[in-house]
Amino acid sequence: MAVSIWWQSDLVRSAGIATHGVNPKAIKVMGEVNVDISHHTSYYIEEYLEEQFDVIFTVCDHARENCPVFPSTAEKFIINLLTPQRLLVQMMRFLMNSD
Repeated sequence: MAVSIWWQSDLVRSAGIATHGVNPKAIKVMGEVNVDISHHTSYYIEEYLEEQFDVIFTVCDHARENCPVFPSTAEKFIINLLTPQRLLVQMMRFLMNSD
């Protein structure tokens, strides 16, 4: 419930360091739970360089390392989510090290 209130009370922006559109697999999976995201798109981070932010989240090392510097006092959080490739590598390392 707190997350729901937070999302409803604040303006949230989402952008990346490259635009690729919405992954067709994501559209399919969300459709399985009756959520249509087929009309969504991706946004390039430079579209928001002039805006002031209170908080900035980066969700992978690649984005953190390549993201432009925002001239603001925004609090920054780094959440390093696993990409499918990185998850596979970690699983393989785990399996190789377990006996």
